[in-house]
Amino acid sequence: MPKRKPKVYIGSTRAYGRYLDHHWRTGALLKVGLLGLGQEVDIWKTMYKKVRHIKAPRGPIPKTYQPQYREERADGSDGVTLIMDPRTGAGHRKLIEEALTDYKKLRFHHFSILAVSIWAGFETYISMLFQELLEMVPAMLKTSNTITFHEAIDHQDDLQPYIIDRILDQIGHFTLKEMLSYLKSRINFSFTPKREKDLEEYYLIRNILSHSSGQIRPTQRQIIPKALAVVDNEIRIKKSYLEKMQLGIISAITSIERHVEQKFF
Repeated sequence: MPKRKPKVYIGSTRAYGRYLDHHWRTGALLKVGLLGLGQEVDIWKTMYKKVRHIKAPRGPIPKTYQPQYREERADGSDGVTLIMDPRTGAGHRKLIEEALTDYKKLRFHHFSILAVSIWAGFETYISMLFQELLEMVPAMLKTSNTITFHEAIDHQDDLQPYIIDRILDQIGHFTLKEMLSYLKSRINFSFTPKREKDLEEYYLIRNILSHSSGQIRPTQRQIIPKALAVVDNEIRIKKSYLEKMQLGIISAITSIERHVEQKFF
């Protein structure tokens, strides 16, 4: 008998369904974005091949030098032939070479944006999860947090949604350490030490990308994962690292979801 395909885990919460959608979008953007960048790089490569042999004449530029540049279009053709002197041609070669280099590096910026989005998906899952649980289990609203009489009177008709919003706002400002502590205290969930260490690494990288556009301080160089290159004090996210991060985050979220499913559903 043919083997059955393993059933795809879809969880039980709206938060998990939302994250699965985010996970798919990120993977699609990674693939489609690289295709688009690759096509653009190929265009610049083709142009560079046509001019890479051009060299400027040696020596200083003569005072009487005037750039020679003109276009010729053949009858019935959409193509244009550019005719220029060697010095002007060398200038064009340099511009095309610089553009090609910039487009080759653009993939690192693309990966950085997706890395920040992957972590945002993790935080969104936590926020949506607790919104769902607080609505489903009102007893979870009983905490040591306080509100004023003024707030209670102003929101007497929608006091429970107001309290939930207050809690979600608090969650939205958590550091990773506070988030892990909250998961432990509120739903009795803890990650394995290995998983927690991975999350701390992703959180560090996300903060550097988000708050300083990938630029690191000299004191941070030693704590940057060896899997990441640092060029001119800027982190270079590679495709392999991004895929590792995406897999690590969805695995972490799935472990929370399975715990919540067993505990509340």
